[in-house]
Amino acid sequence: SQLAPISSGATFVEIFRSCTPYIKMHQGRVMVIHIASACLESDALFDELMEEIAVLALLGVKPVLLVGVHLQIDDGLKSRGIPIPKFHHGMRETTSQALRIVQEVN
Repeated sequence: SQLAPISSGATFVEIFRSCTPYIKMHQGRVMVIHIASACLESDALFDELMEEIAVLALLGVKPVLLVGVHLQIDDGLKSRGIPIPKFHHGMRETTSQALRIVQEVN
């Protein structure tokens, strides 16, 4: 079904009613949300994201968070003087030395 467009003067009730089909569609469903490592670097951004995820949970969605730690791994490698591994087809080529850092950060 098509949702009604929300005009600039729409009331809260009108907006909520227009969202009802989407809410019903996702209630009780699992939603996987990827959180980029950059979100962990900003307290304000992280807090805002957690508030949004809390709203999803209140509306009946079952959020599963997949947290990236790319930046934290790179920082850990740099701090120990370990070269940052290359990426091949979007995948980090991880040495056994770098894997220890990945395990610590994760």
